[in-house]
Amino acid sequence: MKIIDIAEDLYRELGDPTDISIPAIVYWSKSNVGALTNLTGIKYTVDATSQEIVDEDSKEMVAEVAAILKKMYVIHYYELKLRSNITGLLQDTIISVTDDNSSVIKVNKNEVSKVLAQIKNQEYSELQKMVTAFRRSGAKPVQVAGDDTVAGERLSVKYNTFNRINN
Repeated sequence: MKIIDIAEDLYRELGDPTDISIPAIVYWSKSNVGALTNLTGIKYTVDATSQEIVDEDSKEMVAEVAAILKKMYVIHYYELKLRSNITGLLQDTIISVTDDNSSVIKVNKNEVSKVLAQIKNQEYSELQKMVTAFRRSGAKPVQVAGDDTVAGERLSVKYNTFNRINN
């Protein structure tokens, strides 16, 4: 899967936001392939000619890994929103003003920050679940010891001391 395709999908999934662009998502994705490697346990790189994210065997990454990379960007996106909201706490944001009886309604930026932090934490939790599911799907036993078809000998039968009082 080409990195530009992933960026376009992400841009559309986020609702075509005006504060980011597809090239910015491409740059972020290229810069965070190492973090994707750390999460999945598979070494990924960006092929210079095809601009595809490939593993060590030059195989194209699977859809599950692309979904993990997308989720990583969504977390980054909400982190940026949270930071910009926190830095904007010093500015007043007025929603409405009425003239008679003089009422002014302002945005409660603390509540907005709490909601953004909650969304970011939820996305992070989903990322952890995705990574765990991906790792489990590729898990193989390292060693199988013993033979399960041969009946073993229990100590209680061998020494004949199970639930007995010896005199």
